[in-house]
Amino acid sequence: MNKTIRLSYLLFLVKKYWLFIGVVMIVAVLAGVTITKFVITPTYSASSWVVAKPPSSETSDANDIQLLNTYKNIVTSDVVLDDVKKKLEIPDAMDISKQINISNDSNSRALEISAKDNDAARAVELVNQTAQSLKKEVKKIWDMDSIQIISLSNMNKIQDPVSPNLKTNLFIAVIMGLLVSGLGIIVIELIKSPLRTDNEIREITQIPIIGHIINYTKTKKDSATRKILTGYSGGNSLINHAVEDFRMLCANLTILGKNKHLKTFTFTSIRGGEGKSSTVANVAAIFGNQNLKVLVIDADLRLPKQHKIWRTSNSVGLADVMLSNLAFKEAVQSSYIDQVDLITSGTVSVDPSNLLSNQSVKALLSWAKEEYDFVLIDAPPSFISDTFYVAKESDGTILVVEMGKTTKQKFAKGLSDFNLVNLPIYGIVKNKVQMQEETSNYYL
Repeated sequence: MNKTIRLSYLLFLVKKYWLFIGVVMIVAVLAGVTITKFVITPTYSASSWVVAKPPSSETSDANDIQLLNTYKNIVTSDVVLDDVKKKLEIPDAMDISKQINISNDSNSRALEISAKDNDAARAVELVNQTAQSLKKEVKKIWDMDSIQIISLSNMNKIQDPVSPNLKTNLFIAVIMGLLVSGLGIIVIELIKSPLRTDNEIREITQIPIIGHIINYTKTKKDSATRKILTGYSGGNSLINHAVEDFRMLCANLTILGKNKHLKTFTFTSIRGGEGKSSTVANVAAIFGNQNLKVLVIDADLRLPKQHKIWRTSNSVGLADVMLSNLAFKEAVQSSYIDQVDLITSGTVSVDPSNLLSNQSVKALLSWAKEEYDFVLIDAPPSFISDTFYVAKESDGTILVVEMGKTTKQKFAKGLSDFNLVNLPIYGIVKNKVQMQEETSNYYL
């Protein structure tokens, strides 16, 4: 199972970042070609062949080996190399011994002399002169032609440089491209990737996770028609699972409220569309069904949703309370759940920040705490300043996070914004969590 998950996740990353991987690979290949063709100085190799004969007719395998080794040493000796320098007018200070190499097959007396140089013509001259100088010096030593030149190099035999090797460099470029793109994906995933697990949240903050709400909507139509789940009856395991998730969230909020003496909760999110409004509505409905008096306040004056979720009027609400001397109770509407009341957003005619920054919010919440067991405030996302005006007057803030969409970077930034104004977040609700296979049949 774990191997399958890892493989599917790798395939997911490849599909997600295919354009990034492609661009990196193209850049790597182009860099490899450019470096090979225009940056690295090419090196050419030329070869000449000679045959070594023993100086006498008496020979043996051991003598042959010894003789060949002797010839190899003579090739790189100062006597031969000085003669090569003299013939080719190479400065004495230049060390050409590293450019020349001699080798042979273990079963042959043929010796291959090779020379390397950045200039193909010079490599040819160097190797040919080395063969001739070897023949000359051996004749001086043994007074006989023990070295026979069987093949000299020429420019026609040199087609391409031996280094840099384009195919090798392209292979290295491809490997480097894969490594760089892989490293880049890791960095992007670490910094900007969506939150997916509890551990990823805990790596960023120690704020407790008080709720896991399953993703119970498969389509936008589902999302629009199934806001409040407590009245739903049917065999949909996702809905049943979600109802249990909301009940668990309510239990945690109840414990949190008792332990820390909290009654008014501001629900917010990092960005829009994470499901805070439907979370507020479902928590309110479950509390109401538990015979607890609940007041829902829609403080998202820019994009209000509670009146749509509860299918009630929005003609009078929070904005009207803030703008006039309207009594708090006159803005309250009853819902179809006996113990749940609403204050919708109302008619907004001025800047919402100006409305929510006055002392009326504090007075409203103080009144509500006396009248209700819980007050649930649907606030805007945290990047809107309205949220902080409301949150500072409530007892505690709950952060709703859509798993798989909200990035780690934005999540950390949102938490930092709350810390900056000394507003504690008492709990995190993971929303739209994908159901795991091992729990998918539990609520059937």
